[in-house]
Amino acid sequence: MLPENIERFVDRLCALYPGTQLARNTIKAGWREDKELRQASVDLCRSALLIIEKDGHFPSLHRVKQVMKQLKPKEETSVCPVCYGSGWDDGITTTNERYTRQLENGRTVTYVKPCPCREGSINETRMALQPM
Repeated sequence: MLPENIERFVDRLCALYPGTQLARNTIKAGWREDKELRQASVDLCRSALLIIEKDGHFPSLHRVKQVMKQLKPKEETSVCPVCYGSGWDDGITTTNERYTRQLENGRTVTYVKPCPCREGSINETRMALQPM
């Protein structure tokens, strides 16, 4: 999710427990930077809200990630065959050779490209959490 979506997610959680005194902006600032929340889909967070709502209290970040992990389909946890989860394509799995480039001074260097599996997170569209 984008940081804006994470903030909206926190707002939804706060709305579930309106009588609870929370440092909403502090929670948003911390959760906005969490790697697992950034990689989660909006639909996954919507589903997590349905479970967390039954807890009866505002959840910790650990609890949110625990619920999302339980809900995550097994195929989402598979490792990319191109980058093996690093997010970078070095050319070996796609061309059987490392990507190389000739510099102006005549030297040849190797380089990596962003892996196609990262396109979804790089080009993620802004989505608001819609009412369920």
